[in-house]
Amino acid sequence: RLIEEIETHKATGAPVPTDQRVLIEGFDRYIILHTHLGDILNFTLGEVIEELFRRQGLVRMWWSDPYRILFEMTADTSDLDLEDLFLKQVFGVEEPVLSGACHGVLHRHFPWQLYMKHVAERFGALARGRLMYGDAMKELMLRFRLTPIYDETIREVLMEHSDFDGAKGILKEIMEGKIDLRFFRSKDKPTPLAYHILYRHVDIPELIAPENVATDNMTRLRISIEGRSIDMLCFDCGKLTRDASIASLPDHPFCQDCSSKLLAPLFWSSAYATNILHKKRDKQSLDENEQKALTRARRSADLVIAYGRRAIIAQSVYGIGPQTAARVLSKMHESDDEFYRDLLEAKLQFIATRPFWNN
Repeated sequence: RLIEEIETHKATGAPVPTDQRVLIEGFDRYIILHTHLGDILNFTLGEVIEELFRRQGLVRMWWSDPYRILFEMTADTSDLDLEDLFLKQVFGVEEPVLSGACHGVLHRHFPWQLYMKHVAERFGALARGRLMYGDAMKELMLRFRLTPIYDETIREVLMEHSDFDGAKGILKEIMEGKIDLRFFRSKDKPTPLAYHILYRHVDIPELIAPENVATDNMTRLRISIEGRSIDMLCFDCGKLTRDASIASLPDHPFCQDCSSKLLAPLFWSSAYATNILHKKRDKQSLDENEQKALTRARRSADLVIAYGRRAIIAQSVYGIGPQTAARVLSKMHESDDEFYRDLLEAKLQFIATRPFWNN
């Protein structure tokens, strides 16, 4: 799988990062530094670069893992000159500027509140196990500045949790050409190696998944659907069939009592829908909400009689109702892979647009 992932990465045209090659990738509003330097050095390097960018308001957030540093920028990377940005403002800065950035991280930005809390607990200045978060954690630096607690925190940070000398050395080696530096711009999707950190921090990672990951997502969707059980309501005889396994349904499901294929798959209160249908069959009046629920169920049943089991599968996907299901089913997919791919795209489209529906 690793070899396949690297081959997929190479197929995008991007260089493969190594311990002697740093790849800077731009995608959408994200910049991914592929730096195989480990947790501590990547964290330190990320803090220093963020401090250098902070003066121009370029970075919104950033994260790191042992192999990558991810920056969420305030502008799309297509509007930024990545080469100029990094060669001049990161790798090309003078030693006093770089040292000032390191000092700013260590003493002004101060991302060490948790370590300071532990030190303060050992010193007896805070009760052990005390829950602190938010502003209370941020105030620790001011509270213990110019105290032995502050000095001990800085000492431990420099010894165990950061490597500013190492970060300076990496920047120097890149500038001197001892470490190969490459740039790459991803267009529609990030490289497979970048996706490992992006999927943990972007809003809808499935939308940017590379092909090998998208295939896995589609497989998981299929397994999830086929593992479900649903209730089905027959519109001809009013019989409710409970807990029918989607995986075991025939291509064209039918009612076990009357053999009708006019079955509505129910994914919400099946008893409620059944009662409404019985009221309708008994010629009782329905209120507005009941009429809407019955109409929706009937539209679902119409799809089942036309498309069979695939109509049930389509409507069992999160965010896909009768209208969207009809659009997907009308494509008359020849293969299940194409069918599930369109279902996944419809689901992602729903997730992406749902927050704007009430605006």
